[in-house]
Amino acid sequence: MTSLNRRIPQAWAKTRSGNFTLEGQLGFDMTGKKVGVIGTGKIGQIAATILKRGYECDVIAYDVFKSPVIEGLGIKYVELDEIFRTSDV
Repeated sequence: MTSLNRRIPQAWAKTRSGNFTLEGQLGFDMTGKKVGVIGTGKIGQIAATILKRGYECDVIAYDVFKSPVIEGLGIKYVELDEIFRTSDV
């Protein structure tokens, strides 16, 4: 997610072709963006924690089985259609 946000693949392709300008390479700040996490198993819990605490995103989640770790972080469980409708990332 961070690689795509910072446009790392495009930067790599540009430098391989000899273009070292920074034009079009500025990503966006993740702080305050609403991020939907689908699946809150171990990997989802780690991702949600990093997004919530590290990037300071507004995180919402969906899973059939609710995790006490996710709820302990103050992350709200919602339906899938709400994640698709309201998430920025």
